[in-house]
Amino acid sequence: MGWINKFIVRHVPFEYLAMVVGFILLITSIGFLILQNQDLILLESKNSELYEDTRAIDTTFIQVIKAATDARRFVRSQQAEDLATYQGNYQKSIHLLDVTGDEISKGVLQRVSVDIEELFLSILWDLRKTLNAVNDVVITVPVDEVEGHPPSATNDTITGKEVNNLIDRIYGLHETKLSAVDRLREQRSERLAKTMAQNNLRTSVGIVVSILFFMLSFILLRNKMVTIRRYSMELKEETQRAQRAERVKSEFLANMSHEIRTPMTAILGFSELLHDGITDPKYRSYVTGIQTSGKALLALINDILDLSKIEAGRMTIKPRGIDLPSFISTVDLIFSQMAKNKGLEFSIQIAPEVPEKVVMDDNRVRQVLTNLLGNAVKFTHSGFIRLSVSIEKDGQTGVPQLCFAVADSGIGISKQDQTVIFDAFRQADGQTTRSYGGTGLGLSISLQLARLMGGTITVQSEEHRGSTFTLILPLEQRILEISAGGEKPGTPDGKTVKKDIHLTGGTVLIVEDEPYNRTILREFLGDQQVRIITANNGLEALTLLEQ
Repeated sequence: MGWINKFIVRHVPFEYLAMVVGFILLITSIGFLILQNQDLILLESKNSELYEDTRAIDTTFIQVIKAATDARRFVRSQQAEDLATYQGNYQKSIHLLDVTGDEISKGVLQRVSVDIEELFLSILWDLRKTLNAVNDVVITVPVDEVEGHPPSATNDTITGKEVNNLIDRIYGLHETKLSAVDRLREQRSERLAKTMAQNNLRTSVGIVVSILFFMLSFILLRNKMVTIRRYSMELKEETQRAQRAERVKSEFLANMSHEIRTPMTAILGFSELLHDGITDPKYRSYVTGIQTSGKALLALINDILDLSKIEAGRMTIKPRGIDLPSFISTVDLIFSQMAKNKGLEFSIQIAPEVPEKVVMDDNRVRQVLTNLLGNAVKFTHSGFIRLSVSIEKDGQTGVPQLCFAVADSGIGISKQDQTVIFDAFRQADGQTTRSYGGTGLGLSISLQLARLMGGTITVQSEEHRGSTFTLILPLEQRILEISAGGEKPGTPDGKTVKKDIHLTGGTVLIVEDEPYNRTILREFLGDQQVRIITANNGLEALTLLEQ
């Protein structure tokens, strides 16, 4: 029972327990009320049985008095006819005395009052003795066989007096019987009153206690509802404060990341200028280290900036019509050389049903694919990396979807780790920053970008047997035809295809509010045969344009 008590104390609030107890007490009170009615019904049933017993006694007394009266008539007439009538009533009286005595002995009187039962049996016994005494007198009286002959007066007076005395004794027993019946009624009334009082007390106590428990539970529930309402309001306010704090934090991170990225651009630009101007291998390697670390830091800043924009709700998706083969070629240009440097086989497969013209935000799709392919190169030490593009129908809606599947033969991901790799700042066990680098933001950003574009990213992987990440995007039903003079697909942000560019003549206006960036741009254009003009802001640029 101890665990039941612990369970009730720990898991059942007191107000609910009070309500249950009150309900049980109310049911109990109703049960007492029903039992009370049942007791009354039983008592009335017993009363009917008592009535039957007393009526049987009355019937017996009537029969005995009738027999005694016939005996007195016979004593006076001494006729055979009166004797026969007496003898018939005498036999009936004896029979009734036996039957009534048995009924009283086996009836309800014993359960109601033993004293009254014994008194009734005593009265019947005395009644039998008196009737037998009458019979003893009757048998001494001679029978006159001659009809109409006057009775003998020998003992007539004495016999008549004896019979009368016996009849008076019978009436005295009847009076005693009536007194016993009165006593029986009094006891029955007392018992009825006692039963009523007990049942009324039980019912009243149960109802009062149940009402008290209901009132207590109502008060406790009301207080608890007030407390819950107050806590809900406080929780709502805390949630709003947390959301505001989260929004402020995201905006702060976005602004800070942007402000940090501005000087990083200058660092990378000056390091590239130094790299081209330094011929000493030792110092050139130092500059290369600065460039590598700067690019890694810039990539981290870009990830934080993207994550902050997504959390702040400031990331926008701008779909446009693009040429899919040209888009895929830019991806091939970036990662084919990276895979070759690690000795990996890199291939791209485009299904025949994939249209050449599609509508999507190519910059965000390229960002996601760059992350997925970059991870494939990072976590694959030997084997292959494959990018597959296909059209598949949604299993539930049947809507066609554009699928980019990145498969590799790398280290793979366990089932347990597949549930956490899309969380921010999380990596699978064994894929530590020390071993592979990274912050764990790439997949989280990629998944959120995919959802912003109306799609998702799925993963299928086994440890030591490679992985397949699939970017699934809804395929626009309208395919834009891009004319020769229309919009052309762009190149990856920050990743341009190197070509020899020569500018001859003309003027170049550089608008940049950061002095170091203006210097870098001037240096990059220093070997071009152009006139260079710089402006600190847009207003100054407009003034120069007017001139």
